[in-house]
Amino acid sequence: MGGEERIVCGGALEVRRTLRRTRVVDVHQHQDELLSVAVKFEGETDCYIFTNESYPFGWRHPNLRLAQGRYWVRVTLHYEGDFSRTLFQLQNAGPSCNDLRIKEPRGAIILPSLPP
Repeated sequence: MGGEERIVCGGALEVRRTLRRTRVVDVHQHQDELLSVAVKFEGETDCYIFTNESYPFGWRHPNLRLAQGRYWVRVTLHYEGDFSRTLFQLQNAGPSCNDLRIKEPRGAIILPSLPP
């Protein structure tokens, strides 16, 4: 994973937001997995962290709303006997779906065996 990925309108990626656990997803060994993290609606400045709890709110859970800005996203993968963690930056820059991006910062390091 490197560079920057544009998040599709209504699509997303899985994560843990600073100070708040959002959800857990099973990832299977030797298979690529797309993980939903945030949703953005055309014409709205806010975006929303996406979890299983988002559905009753039409994907706009009020407690998971993110205003315009930059946010750190920490992805933790647990596997037999250990885990690894990577940081990503989520940027919500404006009202267009194209204004929501996630990227792995340059020089990002996958960190094994750090406490949760």
